[in-house]
Amino acid sequence: MKIVCEIGNKFPKTCEDCKLFVSELGNSAYCVVGGEYTDEEIESEEDGELDMYYHGCLESRPKNCPLKEVESV
Repeated sequence: MKIVCEIGNKFPKTCEDCKLFVSELGNSAYCVVGGEYTDEEIESEEDGELDMYYHGCLESRPKNCPLKEVESV
């Protein structure tokens, strides 16, 4: 079974632009649908560790990001 949910008019370029990337009071920001960066992705990006610490994400979506862009019908 496939479930499709429209979360906005534009496909997010980064996690920070995504409505499924949330920050709760006192907790680090995270993806509610389970997208996570690998250590390799973090280490390969300049300032990756700092970006993860301050923003909870990098300038690109993780490789295992579950979002897919679909054409509206």
